[in-house]
Amino acid sequence: MRWERHLKKLLPPIFLFSLSFYYFYQYQYAVKNIPGFDGYYHIKMAEVIRDEGIRHNFPWLTAMKWIDHQLLYHILLIPFTYFGLYTGAKVSTIFFFSLFTTSFYLLLRSRQVPFPFIWSSLLFGSSIPFLYRMSTVTTPCVALIFLILALYLIFEERYILLALLSSAFVWLYGGFSVIIILGIAAFLCHLLLSRKFNLKPLLSIIAGVIIGLTTNPFFPDIINLVYIQTTKAGVSRIVVGGGLWRPYSLEVLFKTSILTFIVYFASLFLVVILSYLYPPLQKGGNKWVLGKDTVIIFLMSIVSFIMYLKARRFVEYWVPFSIMSSSFLFRDGIKGLAYSRLFQKRWLKVSLLLLVIASLFILIPYKLKAAKADLKDDPRIFERYKGCAEWLKNNTPGSAVYTTDWDDFPELFFYNSKNRYLVGLDPAFMYLYNKDLYERWRRINEGEIIDNDRLYKWLVYDFKTPYIFTDTGHGNFIRMAENNPHIKLEYSDLSCKIYRVRGKNEP
Repeated sequence: MRWERHLKKLLPPIFLFSLSFYYFYQYQYAVKNIPGFDGYYHIKMAEVIRDEGIRHNFPWLTAMKWIDHQLLYHILLIPFTYFGLYTGAKVSTIFFFSLFTTSFYLLLRSRQVPFPFIWSSLLFGSSIPFLYRMSTVTTPCVALIFLILALYLIFEERYILLALLSSAFVWLYGGFSVIIILGIAAFLCHLLLSRKFNLKPLLSIIAGVIIGLTTNPFFPDIINLVYIQTTKAGVSRIVVGGGLWRPYSLEVLFKTSILTFIVYFASLFLVVILSYLYPPLQKGGNKWVLGKDTVIIFLMSIVSFIMYLKARRFVEYWVPFSIMSSSFLFRDGIKGLAYSRLFQKRWLKVSLLLLVIASLFILIPYKLKAAKADLKDDPRIFERYKGCAEWLKNNTPGSAVYTTDWDDFPELFFYNSKNRYLVGLDPAFMYLYNKDLYERWRRINEGEIIDNDRLYKWLVYDFKTPYIFTDTGHGNFIRMAENNPHIKLEYSDLSCKIYRVRGKNEP
């Protein structure tokens, strides 16, 4: 019956979504904190948009120019804010990861990849850094869903929808250049396999990106911001920033993603063997031919791996594209092996399938346990800045606050949106905003200013702030501040301190 056929199609993705939700719930709630730093900002920004509408200014940061280049993501987070910001942040990552694994499965199934459920399950235990990135309240997981939809539209040649999706992608994510890379991969694939110029996918994506940029509420400023984020605040950083832009050592890279490497190299080995037995690009007869979809995804796996070697944050692309590439190579490899008498033996097929399933049941729980242990290594105390943030909100509403580190801002903003803060999100933007101010900020934070009057003048006249926030890890700054007669400690707890700059005539 028709309803039975529909039910059979619906049950696997529903089961996978439920399984993903369960697994990622266990992972996300392995710690009390919201993983990462920026998630505190993103969920709070969703609440701001919910209550006040789209903002064109951002008074909470005083030493950088702000543009909401993740506007669509913040809008997508709004429904989760009704659970409360803390719960909403955690539930949003669980939901979007579950949706991502399900869309991954549906793409594989639509392309007749064997065992799509098994391939999708590999995402649970493929890489510890990948799971960590998926656990943060940031755009990559949603961006991956968009890229999977883009792949489907390219394969189905739905170019108008592809352009519309690309427009939305610009509003979602400042790193929208990745969808352009996908279009280039599609172009190169057609050129390699057909010796023809098929520019439709690439031109559709470019047209969509242009529409997305020109209709963006922050146009034309968003173009300059995306350029800066990609270059000076990204791959060619001008100042030291977050660790995500630094690469892993090769040892750590292989150790933390061993399952992904095993699967990837196994599929490549299969291709090498089949390439020797059946020339893959030769058409006609019983010759094995690589699918165009396989080549596109394989090219993306190579590009994303090169990106991953450059910066650890790109694990978010490399892992899914590597697993997807492996699955498509496996699909095409099965077709090639079908011509082999050995593989036609049923006992071999069943043995291989049982071996894969057994490996998954052993490896995935083990990797998930290791990933949870890695997540628990975060030394941050739960709600570490809540006390300081609430003291500032209750005693200094609306006042500017000097912060000694850029990554303190998201948590302060999360708990207290009544004050204004010096810098946040990325110090590169402060450097570009005012290089001299950045250099003075750096020297103060490192406790280098011996002249008490100079420090007083910089704080009052350059930074225009009567209050200073610092975490307890800034020992040199704390020693400098407590030896300066112009600076008075107002609040202190295990995680942070608040100082006030005295008036010149104040006793």
